[in-house]
Amino acid sequence: MYRGDSQPSLSPQTGGIARDSVETNLLASRLEAINIELFKDPRIAKFFEKSKDDLDWKWWGLLVSDYDNTIKKNYKTVVEKVHAGVPRHMRGLVWQKLCSSNTEQLEAVFKEILQVLIACPSTILDYKN
Repeated sequence: MYRGDSQPSLSPQTGGIARDSVETNLLASRLEAINIELFKDPRIAKFFEKSKDDLDWKWWGLLVSDYDNTIKKNYKTVVEKVHAGVPRHMRGLVWQKLCSSNTEQLEAVFKEILQVLIACPSTILDYKN
């Protein structure tokens, strides 16, 4: 809410408050302060994903390639990094490791189900309807 003695100056170019006005500078500095506080909050950090260049590819690659040893040696780090957010480019692989969904037993079950579906294509049509 505006609490100054005069009305904010409007600019015909922007249709709003003039860019160089005191009000605009005050608003910009307040927004900057709020953004700084937001970026400090770890609950908010996961919404601001880093670019591909900023990711720790070596660490995430090690987690995927040697999950068992990495989780044993660095459990707390794994929990912190996953809590902060798994990089979009690694989510499929990382979540498979985290929930142990890439086991040979599950793959065998999947192949068995797939063979049944291929042998009986009408089953798929019945399921869709």
